[in-house]
Amino acid sequence: MSLDDDIALFEMVPTFAALGRPALQVLAIGRETHSLPAGAVLFHAGELADGAYLVREGMLSLEPGTFSQTGEVTAGPGTLVGELALITDTMCPATAIAKNRRW
Repeated sequence: MSLDDDIALFEMVPTFAALGRPALQVLAIGRETHSLPAGAVLFHAGELADGAYLVREGMLSLEPGTFSQTGEVTAGPGTLVGELALITDTMCPATAIAKNRRW
């Protein structure tokens, strides 16, 4: 993906859209891209969260942890997962498992 493609992806996310293009360009330059095979775990419930993840392609299954009051959720393209970790230390409330291809 090009830098413009990455910026366009960030613009789709309400949490980031209000930041404006110059700030999104900084985010896009500093971002890391990961690819997970189906069934791979991105993070486990109860772990210290280390950042947020933006699903670019594929799906993540978010399976609730012990203290979660919600059921399983599926996160698809354009979904921001773990955004609270961007502003404070927090624990992962769910286990994120790749359902297919990439995120």
